[in-house]
Amino acid sequence: MLFAFRLSFLGKAVHRIFISGGQDAFLEGHVHAFTTLGGVPTGKIVLGFAQQRVETARWTAFRSHFGAEAWYCQPGLQGAAPQASSPRSTTPGGKPSAEPTATPPAPAH
Repeated sequence: MLFAFRLSFLGKAVHRIFISGGQDAFLEGHVHAFTTLGGVPTGKIVLGFAQQRVETARWTAFRSHFGAEAWYCQPGLQGAAPQASSPRSTTPGGKPSAEPTATPPAPAH
């Protein structure tokens, strides 16, 4: 399974390949992305399309631990992803600054 995590506004991305497509790979991919990108995004984490979504206790605990908010895409225009929020600061030319727009990940227990 290819895990892909992308910060839409900044265009930064993290990819990782896993042998399985299970929940362990999904959660490990997020931890790897948070570590690689220097923190947890301050906005919503947009997740792909799912006909039937069941939010497990483990995913809920994971999101709570990292302080992440999830947003689930649905088919059609009503389910389109929300617009990415702007970074907190910009350079004089209006481009994003080099400052991170994420909070550091919590230490693993």
